[in-house]
Amino acid sequence: MAKRPTVQEWLEAHPPKCKRCENLLAVFNFENFNNGKINKLKDVDGEKIKGLYCHHCVDEAHKDLMESRFLEEYKGEKIYQKDDMYLPYWGCMYHFKTLEECRIRIDASDTVVLPWGGTASRNRVREVLGVE
Repeated sequence: MAKRPTVQEWLEAHPPKCKRCENLLAVFNFENFNNGKINKLKDVDGEKIKGLYCHHCVDEAHKDLMESRFLEEYKGEKIYQKDDMYLPYWGCMYHFKTLEECRIRIDASDTVVLPWGGTASRNRVREVLGVE
């Protein structure tokens, strides 16, 4: 049976490349992720996009991704779509099944969507939490 390569051996044989420009990326380690030499993109719903990007390409790739997910602008707010989900802003942790539901959410911008599924006014949430 053939010997399985270690992670280091595999990375040396298959060095990471930028998904956009195909240039070899810096040494693949956590320090390069932290200092921005290697970047990953997150989709509109926070899901990581497959592939790595160099610091030269990441902004353009993010812009292209935002343009591909953009659906329409409603009352000055951009609505994004991924699969059959409608999201009222980039990075939104909740979604709607229809575009009309998403528009209603934008119209009710003074309402907070609670994690357990209810809603409340922003002022009521501040009052309960004791935040001014």
